Formats: sequence, structure tokens, C-alpha cells
Amino acid sequence: MESDETLRRDEESTNKILQAINEFRQEVSSQISELRQETRQQIGDLRREMNERFTKVGTEIEEIKQSQFSFDVRLERVQAMAHDALNIGHDLKADVKILTAEVRSWAADVAELQQKI
Repeated sequence: MESDETLRRDEESTNKILQAINEFRQEVSSQISELRQETRQQIGDLRREMNERFTKVGTEIEEIKQSQFSFDVRLERVQAMAHDALNIGHDLKADVKILTAEVRSWAADVAELQQKI
């Protein structure tokens, strides 16, 4: 009877140990599930944030390209105006050469008239 009593105590102890292990396993499983859910939530949040940032960066790049295009067009217009001014300068230089030649011719005519007088 004593051995039956001992077996029963051992069996009760074993059952308590198995029950404790089972409860511990369930607690660990529950914590792992919670951690998985939190991790999935954080990864989802990070994905959304990264998508928003990439979208914003893409938009900013497009705006920069448009600004660069506008700047290039304005630069071309400024260069055209500079060439116009340069062309006017060359026209004036040609006019001055013609005027100088005419003044020399007049000066020669005047000198000739003075000698005749």
C-alpha cells in the first residue's frame, strides 16, 4: 500500500509538473503570438511610411525636373537676348566703320576745298 501511495504521489507530482509545463508552454505561445502580431503591425507601419516617403521623394524629383526644365528655357531666352545685344553691337560697329570712312572722305574733301580757296 505504501508503494501504491508513493506511486500515486509520484503520479500527482508528475501531473502537476506536466500541468505546469503545459501552462508555461501556453503562456510562451501566447507571448510569441503577441510578439508576432506586434512585429507584423510594426512592419506594416514601416511599409506604409516607406511608401509615403518614396511617393514624396518621387513627387519632389518630378518637381525638380520641371524646375530644371523651366530654368533651362529661361537660360536659353537670356542667351538669345545676349546674342541680340551682341548683334546690335556688331551692327553699330559696322555703322561706325562706315561713318569713319565717310568722315575721312569729307575731311579729304574739306582739305581739298581749303587748298582751292
